[in-house]
This record gives sequence, C-alpha cells and structure tokens, in this order.
Amino acid sequence: MDEVEAPAVSAGGDEVTAAITTCCVDLLSGNGHKNYCNSRTRNDNTTIYNGCNSTIHCSCDRNRDRIGRSGNSSDSNHLIVILGGYLALPPQRAPHKICQMGLLGWLDNNIIINWTPADNQVKRVSSVTHVDSTSTVVTKMDPAQDPPLLLGEQRSWKREWAALNILFFVNLINYMDRVTIAAVLSKVKNQYGLDDKKSGFLQTAFVISYMIFAPVFGYLGDRYSRKVLMAGGVIFWSITTLLGSLPPENFFLFLALRGLVGIGEASYSTIAPTIIGDMFPEDKRTIALGIFYYAIPIGSGLGYMVGSYIAIWSGKWYWALRITPILGTTATLLILFVLREPPRGEADGGVHISTTSIIEDVKDLAGNMSYIWSTLGFTAATFALGAMSWWAPDFIERAERIRTDDVDLGRISFIFGTITCVGGATGITLAVYLSKALRERFNRIDPVICAAGLICGVPLIMSAVLLENTAPLATWFLFFIGLTLLSLNWSVVPDMLLYTVLPTRRGTASAIQILISHMFGDAASPYIVGAISDARSTDMTNHEEYFIALRNAMLLPCVILAVGGCVFIFNIFTILRDKKRCQRQLQGYVPPGEGVDTSGSDDSENSTPALGHRGGGQSQYGSLIDNQH
Repeated sequence: MDEVEAPAVSAGGDEVTAAITTCCVDLLSGNGHKNYCNSRTRNDNTTIYNGCNSTIHCSCDRNRDRIGRSGNSSDSNHLIVILGGYLALPPQRAPHKICQMGLLGWLDNNIIINWTPADNQVKRVSSVTHVDSTSTVVTKMDPAQDPPLLLGEQRSWKREWAALNILFFVNLINYMDRVTIAAVLSKVKNQYGLDDKKSGFLQTAFVISYMIFAPVFGYLGDRYSRKVLMAGGVIFWSITTLLGSLPPENFFLFLALRGLVGIGEASYSTIAPTIIGDMFPEDKRTIALGIFYYAIPIGSGLGYMVGSYIAIWSGKWYWALRITPILGTTATLLILFVLREPPRGEADGGVHISTTSIIEDVKDLAGNMSYIWSTLGFTAATFALGAMSWWAPDFIERAERIRTDDVDLGRISFIFGTITCVGGATGITLAVYLSKALRERFNRIDPVICAAGLICGVPLIMSAVLLENTAPLATWFLFFIGLTLLSLNWSVVPDMLLYTVLPTRRGTASAIQILISHMFGDAASPYIVGAISDARSTDMTNHEEYFIALRNAMLLPCVILAVGGCVFIFNIFTILRDKKRCQRQLQGYVPPGEGVDTSGSDDSENSTPALGHRGGGQSQYGSLIDNQH
C-alpha cells in the first residue's frame, strides 16, 4: 500500500471551504477558467465557485495541469480541497491518471486529497483524512473496471439503461425456458409414462442444481468478472437446453439434462441483480429492478404461449425447447461485447470495501434480521408460485376434461400465459409505484407491500382453485388478481437486499437467498403437490377423481402463503434498523460483524450517531477501507 504525505492545511477563511457539489467541472475537464456556478476570479488568480448548495475553492494555471489550492501547487504535488464525487487531472494532459474518491457526508468538515501525478499508476483513494491529519492513503485501482466520472461531469445514463435492457432480455429467456416444459407437461407425461410425482420432479431437479450452484456463483461474483461468469452460464444452459430438445429414450437422462440447465441459470440469476445495484443509485434502483423483474411474468407467459404453440405447430413437444438456445447465444454476445460491468459499490459513493471470507460474510448476514425475514417470506412466495406455475395449466386441463373431451391445450396455455404476463407486470408496476411514492413518508413500506400481497392473495388463490370446476371464468379472473398480488414482492425483496447488505456481500447474500428460497420453495413444491395428488388419486382415467386429487393438493400453497405474509410482518420492525446499519458500515462507523443490535432500539429516525474520529486521527472509514494492496 502506497502512502503519500500531505502538508498541513489551514482550515480557515476562503482558502479551504467544505463542499459537496458539481462545481469546478470546467477546471477538472480541461476548460480553464470558464464561468460556472456563479464563479468569480480573485486577485491571486484562483477562482471561487459559489452555488450548487455550497462553495468549492479551486485553482488552475494556464497549462491546465495544475489544479489545487492556491499557494500549494507544484509540478509533483497537487492538492484539491473537495468533498464528495470524483476528481481527475484534465484528460488532455493526463488521460490515464485518475484519482477516485467517494464520500458519504461531512458537509461541515474539510477533506484534503494528496495525489502525486508523477506516479504513472491509476489510483483509487481508499482512505481520506481531515485537514488536521498528516497523510492520505492511496491504493491502486482495478484497471479492469471502468474509470470513474470526473467531478461534476453530467452522467449519461444511456449505457446503464442499455445494460439493463440486456439483463432484462437474458432474464426473459431464462424464465421462458423454465416454464416451457410446464406448457407441454401432459405430452411429456404421455411420452415417458409419468405420474404426477415424477413429472413434478422434472422441475425439482432443475431447481436443485440451480440452488446448489447459486452460492458458488454468488461467491465468485463478489470476487471475479461478473460478465465472464454470466456469459459462461448463459451459453452453458443454452447448450444443455438444446441437448434436452433431442429427447432421449431414457427419462432419467432427460431429467439429468434439465437439471444441468439449472447450473447455467444460477450464474445469471445470482449476479445480475448485483450489477443493477452497482449501476443505479437508490433513487433509480427501485425502478431499474422493477424493469428487470418484469422479465419474470413476461418470460413465463411467453414460455407458456410459445411453448404450447410451437409444440402444436411442429407436432413434437420437444421443439418447444429449441427457441431459447438461439436467444441464449445472442444474449451471450451482448453480455460479452456490449454490457458494461460497473465497479462494485459504484452507485453507493464509490467507496471500495475490501472483500472478506465467506465465513465472515455469512456471520454478518446472520445478524441482518431484515435479510432473514425477507428471505423466509420470499421462500413462502416461491413455494406457492412454483407449484402454481407448474401445475395450474394441467389443473385447468383436468377440469375441462370433466366437461368435454375436446380440450384445447393451446388455448389454456395462451390464457394462462396472458394472465401471467399481465398480472405479473401489473403487480411489479404497482409495487414499484407504491415503494417510490410512499418510501419518503413511510420508510417501512417495502415489507408492508410484501406482507399485504401475500396475505390478500391467499383467499383469492384458494377461491380460484375451489371454483375451477363450477365457475371457470371466475377462476381465470381470481387467478389474475391473485398473481398480481403475489408479484408485488418480485422487485421489492431484491431491493431490500441491496439497501441492507454491503456491496461486496450482495452476491453472496443473493446466492444464499436463492438457495434457501428454492430449496424450501419451488424446488420442493411441484414434487410435494404432485405426491399429494398421486396419494389421493388411484384411477387416472376417472377425470373427476383425477381433478379433485390435484385440486386438494393445490390448497397447500395457500397455507404456505399465509405463513409467508406473517413473516413479512416481522420484517416491518427490522427493516429501518438494518438499512441504517448498512449505511453506517459504508461510512465506516460500524465494522462488519460489529454493532449488531437485535433489540430494535435503532429504529428511530434520529438514532444514527454523529460521525467523527474514532481516536488516534484514524479515518472514519476505519477498517472497512480497502487496504489489501
């Protein structure tokens, strides 16, 4: 770790003025003394920039390579007095010499940055001291990451939204692939002679491999290139899906291929939300996550519709599995050559926090009660949604066979797919709107949204199941409203994870959440519901008995939904404390694993202590700052 000595600086008068602002943009981007933010030039040829909520004091010589405090500039040692944002030398003179810093407060204090541009290394400021301290610690910046913005540079969000569209596209085909088998399940059962339990295990095998490898990719995603990991995963599941479309005679070989698909999808589903968390700050993150998770209902709906119609058109059910591999190849190219991978923690102020061991990560997450409650509540939701998405088309088909022998499987898949698309998108839109609109006034709104969605969805889903044989139109409507309510948590739960977990632990946290929610959620539910149905049905040729057995089995997810809603109620009482704890960890006030308070006493608005020195002139960032170099 390189250390650079900074001379003492007076903290009085106009010479050093605290600021967090977009001023000095023209100096730092090489445009010289241009009027900006009500600037005025003083007699000593320095420029004072007023406005932007506060004042910043910069100076620049005619060669535009000396930026710093008046009287302290030299060829090898430039001082910039600043607070917040990024800073750099003019790109014309030093395009590769970038010094990045990210601060989260201290509007009433002065910070000095000491940088020696003679050193030809790209550097990241990872620790900053007050003006009465004597040194600034500088560490090398990862050259594989994109350079930071200049201070005051007007950020263009085109790349971020383009990246979000790519992630949305991959998530779309991800969920198309997941439900395609469900759209043609009756044909698969006929080919292999499966009962409900074995056909349910097709989905269970996929989710088992998915949840086992999710923690692996979560760990790797916190430490290595996320683009490479995602691209490798997408191409892997594209290949295994294509191989599965060449149906082997042996059912267990087909089962193994479907299980391998889950490995590839685990890489993407674990890592993609962390990239969104690093690209978008909190005020944009909720909307970005909402857009990303639109892919779940839209992709699922398209999976039902496209899968069933491709099977009808071709006369072979396995042709339905040949669409997503083509799209997956396209997605791989987009990830590798178009997607921008942001530096970890970029949207949280650019502070680089060192990674810790997996044991320390898990210990810290174990003390995060909001993370625990939201994971358990989300598990209940995935249990119900997994059972419904797998069995609902077959359930409706069985009910129609009681009424008529002429059952149109394509029509059933199209209607259920449309309900999934529209209902899911409506639920996500409503959740994003409520979260954004009410968070300022009621900062516990996110777990309230999740709890209300699950609890209110219980009677609707239960009524839809019980009325299918007597009032099919009412069943379609109730399924639509119920799926809308259950979809409220899709974007809100990941958002809660992102603002209660440190950037360097988000991949691990997401992976563990995926592991638990799928292990006890949609990995188990299709198999359990199928097993209950088999236990209650002895004659598959008796359409009414066959239908009633599955109907009774599908009441179990409704009970689990009610439990999940109650779990989210507990989350209401912990979310604010854990969000503030994460913010203090980012600012260095609470080191990882310390200060875990489960009493709830930290939930008040004014409970965050004032930031200050911890003794010995140590930086407020404390041990959180990256000193691994």
